[in-house]
Amino acid sequence: MLRVTIGSMAAALLMASGLAHAEPVQTSDMAGSAIVSGQYDAAISALEGSAGKDAGKLINLANAYAAKGRLVEARRTYQAAIHAQSYDVNLADGTTASTRSVAMRGLSLLPHQMAVR
Repeated sequence: MLRVTIGSMAAALLMASGLAHAEPVQTSDMAGSAIVSGQYDAAISALEGSAGKDAGKLINLANAYAAKGRLVEARRTYQAAIHAQSYDVNLADGTTASTRSVAMRGLSLLPHQMAVR
């Protein structure tokens, strides 16, 4: 049975698109397994202090923020990943893409916010 909560709606979109986690072709997991297994708080804890300007880590952090419903932080973190140095990553669906394109796709999947006065 598939159960999706409001807070995990963005994560469901990311999973469906193959963007569940970005793993550099040549390096480690970067909390991707925590994201895939739904341990978003653990992923956030692991990545908040270590992401720096690493685009892959920033993408995974943004994915975890989105899954927790922290959309402002997710949007800001995807934007940081877009401006970081790009490199190729392996996606959850087995394909390879640049971090810039992955971050742009993740940003586009976030729900749009409406300004209210």
